[in-house]
Amino acid sequence: MTLITDYKNILVATDLHDKDGMPAPNTAVAIAKKYQAKLTIISVAPKIPTYMGPGLNSMVSLKNRMLQEAQAKIDYIKSNLDFPAEYMTAYGVVSQEIIKAAKKIDADLIIIGSHGHQGVRKILGSTVSTVLNDAPCNVMVVRISKKTK
Repeated sequence: MTLITDYKNILVATDLHDKDGMPAPNTAVAIAKKYQAKLTIISVAPKIPTYMGPGLNSMVSLKNRMLQEAQAKIDYIKSNLDFPAEYMTAYGVVSQEIIKAAKKIDADLIIIGSHGHQGVRKILGSTVSTVLNDAPCNVMVVRISKKTK
């Protein structure tokens, strides 16, 4: 059983659609500082099923655009995070890529954000739900709230 003081490798999964700042990375930094853990941040470009694309050229273009968005999210975090971290981008099924990255870096904690909609699947989201069920380590879910004006 992993105790909180045992956290040495933290993986943070970012959301390409998170416009509310950086709640998951900021939470991870606080934990990493407290426990002197290594921090790795991943941004996954979601694989779009081929039946949703009009053709091969469009799919290649869409994949490239999604990877550019994932890299832009990483670049944004790099420029706004005051903590040393490793950064990764990936393309594929988001939950699978997060789990693959966690295994690769031997993570003992995954931190991931959730937008908190209604219903169990919607509260956690299918990605978060899958990561919670299939992760090789502990998972912390950080609520990403919507700003109200």
